Amino acid sequence: MAEEANSSIKIAGTAPVLLVEDVSMAVAYYCVILGFKLEFTQNEKYMGVFRDGVHVHLAAANGAPLHSNRVAWTDAAETFRPADVNFFVSDVDALYGEFIAKGAKIDAPPTDQPYGVRDFQVSDLNGYMLRFNQIL
Repeated sequence: MAEEANSSIKIAGTAPVLLVEDVSMAVAYYCVILGFKLEFTQNEKYMGVFRDGVHVHLAAANGAPLHSNRVAWTDAAETFRPADVNFFVSDVDALYGEFIAKGAKIDAPPTDQPYGVRDFQVSDLNGYMLRFNQIL
């Protein structure tokens, strides 16, 4: 049986690290198109962005192959494929409109899903699937 977690300890957030071809270009996309702001620059190979308290770190792939989680889901009949990063938002339709106006590559428009969210998907410059979810 698992031990009960210490109730005084709180995990305050997370920061997925995405490997990218060009860190500066990826940061520019997240800031200009997706509305993030530069949080830090460790060096030209590792930078962080944030929006509304949500963090994403972008790291140079250094020649390692890039691939989205969607490579693991090859069945064309599969209706749900996991995103590389899921974001939870308060108004998915307004965010969709913001992204459309800024030229984001939208994979699918906002849709009510049978699992209780309304969501849409964006592909970033490196092919990562970013899903923006509003809990219904």
